[in-house]
Amino acid sequence: MNLITPGHSDRLPFHFNQQSVASLQTLGTFSSSSYNSAPPTLAYLHLETLRLWRNQSINCSASKYGGPQIASLQQKQQRHIQPENEVEDPYIVALLIALAEGQKRQQGMSSEVAKIPKETMAYFKAHLLALKQGTKTQGQSLYFYTACIPAAFLDRFDRPSQYFPCDPILISYYRIPLESGMSTIAMIRRVISAVRQQADKK
Repeated sequence: MNLITPGHSDRLPFHFNQQSVASLQTLGTFSSSSYNSAPPTLAYLHLETLRLWRNQSINCSASKYGGPQIASLQQKQQRHIQPENEVEDPYIVALLIALAEGQKRQQGMSSEVAKIPKETMAYFKAHLLALKQGTKTQGQSLYFYTACIPAAFLDRFDRPSQYFPCDPILISYYRIPLESGMSTIAMIRRVISAVRQQADKK
C-alpha cells in the first residue's frame, strides 16, 4: 500500500479556460507518493466547517451593513445556499475535479483525447474524506468519496469553446461509522480497513 503524505497546501486551485479561477479550501490534502512534486490525490473536509465557511461568505459580503432586516436577509441567504443533503454537497464535486485537474497537469497529458478510442480514454481517480458531525441518534461518521474522471471531461474545462466527447464522471461514496472519542490514529485505521473491505467486494 502506498504511503499517504501531506500536501503542501490546504487549498486546491480550480482551473477553467487554462487559468486558475478559484482557490478551493480544504482541511488538508494528501498525496499517494513521497515525491515533493506529486499532486495531491486525497482531500479532507469537515462538513460542519464547510457550512460555517458558507455562512461567513454571506456575513462578509454584507458586513458593512447593519440592522435586523439585513440580519434576517443573511439568515435567509444562508439557508438557501445550504444543500438539502450535506453529504452530496456540490463543493465536494468541485474538490474532486480540482484534484483530478492537478493530476492531469502533472502528467502533461495532451488535450487531444478526442482522437483516442473511447475505450482507451484516460481517467483520473480522486478521493475525499468528509467528517460529519454526530447527532443524538447517530455518532460521528466519515464519508469516503471516490471519483473516476475522464481526461476528456477535464479538457472541457481547459478549452470550453471546443467539443470533447467523453463519459460522465462517476462518484461513489460510503459511510464509515466512528466511535465516540476515537483517536486520529484509530480513525485512520478504520478508514484503511473500510477501504480494503470495499476493494475486496469488487
